[in-house]
Amino acid sequence: MEETRKRHWQEIKDEGPEAVDLKIVDLYAQRPERRDTGLDLDDDKEKQAKGFEQYAKLLEKWDLQLGEGMGQIPSAKGRPRPGPDRFSCSGFAIQAALLIRFNAMVFVRPAEGAPAVVDWLRNRRCVDFKYDFHTGGDMLGDDLD
Repeated sequence: MEETRKRHWQEIKDEGPEAVDLKIVDLYAQRPERRDTGLDLDDDKEKQAKGFEQYAKLLEKWDLQLGEGMGQIPSAKGRPRPGPDRFSCSGFAIQAALLIRFNAMVFVRPAEGAPAVVDWLRNRRCVDFKYDFHTGGDMLGDDLD
């Protein structure tokens, strides 16, 4: 299994820096695994709790590094710092080949956040943007009229 993972990551890296961000690929490949903590599900509950706590800390550190590399805005105590939060958003995306579709994005300040997302994508050589804005419950299919 480990050999398959290594081969998979190498195939992605072989696409080259013009296709993928090699630093992010390397960092993502270093995602902590539960086994990195020595956690054994046969351990007593106290030892398991300590192992899960250690694993959560490793994941949080990795997540912060990955977020920084992907353009995450500065944060303090797990929340966006005041000021830069005007560019923040939450949501999810789906990728199919060269198409990335953001089905839902919620911006703190849409007038500043949306252009920041477009700039971020453009800096990663994304082109041909199409978008549509919905407000409030309309995005969820509610009729607010």
